[in-house]
Amino acid sequence: MPLSVPTTEDQRKLHAEITQIANQRFLLAIFAVTTFGVVEGWILPKLPTKLGGGFVFANSIILCLLIFSLFMLNYSLAQMQRVFTTYLIVTDASKWEQDWKRFRGERPYWGYTRSFTLWVYVFLIIVSTGLPFIWPDIYGLQLRPIGGAILLLVIGSILGLLVAVIGRHGSAREADALASWHKLNR
Repeated sequence: MPLSVPTTEDQRKLHAEITQIANQRFLLAIFAVTTFGVVEGWILPKLPTKLGGGFVFANSIILCLLIFSLFMLNYSLAQMQRVFTTYLIVTDASKWEQDWKRFRGERPYWGYTRSFTLWVYVFLIIVSTGLPFIWPDIYGLQLRPIGGAILLLVIGSILGLLVAVIGRHGSAREADALASWHKLNR
């Protein structure tokens, strides 16, 4: 049974939902940057006198995990956004979404989605992983415990790589959403 043609009110509601999700994704990226700044600002003034390397490594690991969690929430919202936009494409309810999909298919596209993914989240994870290795030179700390340093490098590298790979190849989900809507439309 084919999909119903959405009413004008349905289209309005879906467009509002798509806009809201885009805004939420932007706010998540801003929240990730703010969280990074707050956590690093909380640690830096205390480093010379009160905190050891173990705390700094643990803090950086937690920060990397938090940034990765925010990325995954952003990614989940992007997938939901694609479900809505592909519905509008399949039901022929939005010429803009059809043209936008065709435009993205014609040329390499580096719009806000990939920019946030590849630049904001990856950058924050790289910096969160790297800062504890810069602090010893600035504050005279020792890189101890060495297990904490190694664990931070492993976790930071894995999470940064995951964000880059998921963010770079996440558009394949659009094809899945389109296929599902086309199947339902038969």
